[in-house]
Amino acid sequence: MTVRTVVFDMDGTLVQTRAASWQVFQDTARQFELPVSSAEDFFALFQDNFFQSLTRLCAEKQNADAVREHFMAGLKDPRALVFAALYFGLVMGIYGLSLWLPTIVKAMGHLSNTQVGFIVPIPYLCAAAFVYFWSRHSDRTGERVFHASGAMLLGSLGMVASGFLIQSSPVLALAAICVAAMGIFAAISPFWELPAAALAGAAAASGIALINSLGNLGGFASPYAVGVLVDKTGDSKYGLLMLAAVLLITAIATFLYGRKIHAGQVPPLSDEDLLANELAASDSPSGSPVPPRRKSQ
Repeated sequence: MTVRTVVFDMDGTLVQTRAASWQVFQDTARQFELPVSSAEDFFALFQDNFFQSLTRLCAEKQNADAVREHFMAGLKDPRALVFAALYFGLVMGIYGLSLWLPTIVKAMGHLSNTQVGFIVPIPYLCAAAFVYFWSRHSDRTGERVFHASGAMLLGSLGMVASGFLIQSSPVLALAAICVAAMGIFAAISPFWELPAAALAGAAAASGIALINSLGNLGGFASPYAVGVLVDKTGDSKYGLLMLAAVLLITAIATFLYGRKIHAGQVPPLSDEDLLANELAASDSPSGSPVPPRRKSQ
């Protein structure tokens, strides 16, 4: 199994933004008969201004405008924008975990570098075990919405508990942040199944790329918002509680929106199907996504 396969399996994002843009453009190139037949030809368009390169490929400006509109259509899907907002909230929770963990370690007193090295990985080890269990349970039941929103809710509760326990018992605060890590990281994989099910064709490729790009802006917003709150209150706990509230709102919104668009139910998998999919993914070249094997009807 390649490292690339492991990374893609862990974060649940099976579409690379660069490759996804080429998949979207293939449909545009076919419809407008553009002389772009390979990924190398497509990426060469970015050596100059991309839209100017498109204009040069077209005989008429009106045709160039139509090509541009067709290519950008998938990025304007309102469902993709909603999922981007939801992923933004989830990413804020992920960064909140990494921002709060050093505070817990510091509250435990003067520790050696070796002791810190053993303590810091604990939440992530707990999360790794729980993610495996939670993801398999989601596949076995064929349910996505609850597995995504429920895990976010668990992460939010763990962050709140950790914030209130830090002063009385740093050890219990660490246990609570372990629960938070379990919930936050377990939410990622079933969450990405929702836009994958709701979007189709070119809209899926460009939409998932858009969700990933906009959602990761939460990695900037999270530390910035926490810094502002800490400066105003003098207590980092309020920053954590703010991120927990964002994660709670995201959990509720994910549940309601997932149910509204009916994107969270797929045919369940048997244990044999799960094993077959895992073996196929490990054998897949370059971490390429493998279509899931479903139970025969």
